[in-house]
Amino acid sequence: MGFPHCELLITFMFRYADMAVMGEADNSLYLDRLFGTNAWTDLRKIGDYDKRIEATLELLSHQLRAKHVTTMQMKGKNGSLKYVLIHASNNDKGRSKFKAAVWKVTPDGTFAVSERYNPNQLILINPEPDLEPLRRMLQLEYGGKSLQMEELYKWLLTTMYLEKHLHTVIRELRKANLVECRGYEGRFAFNKNPTLKFR
Repeated sequence: MGFPHCELLITFMFRYADMAVMGEADNSLYLDRLFGTNAWTDLRKIGDYDKRIEATLELLSHQLRAKHVTTMQMKGKNGSLKYVLIHASNNDKGRSKFKAAVWKVTPDGTFAVSERYNPNQLILINPEPDLEPLRRMLQLEYGGKSLQMEELYKWLLTTMYLEKHLHTVIRELRKANLVECRGYEGRFAFNKNPTLKFR
């Protein structure tokens, strides 16, 4: 990660790492090397499997010391987590490109794929992402505040959502009179960098 334009794509075999963390055998030497810290011992205290997944990925992401870390889960046929693809980058464009790739593979916004999926299977109804969490995040973060669109794009990088998702939500909020757009000439367009005031 010391190289400014380096992109890391890591295959993290979560299932085996979790077995080593929770197992009876003393794997501390290997786990210290894997995580670069002995803080992995705190994972043993987390009984809930899903919370342990989240905490493990949070620890590993922190240890990478990258500006952006994006994860995608790969699940077995029984639904259990097998491994995680971890993308780490210090470059905003790298983060944006990887987010776009993840959304292309998981358009429903689950950011997880399964061995059960058949890429050749016909789809009757295309899955749509749930944008309600993005709407809530915007209102919580910027309610009563004003900022320019370019600043909002920078904030968006810290989330898993894409610019097209943000545009959809902004349009809906404008229609509901919950955001006011000003500071642009002629017809409204996002690329005119308007100032948005959230009510």
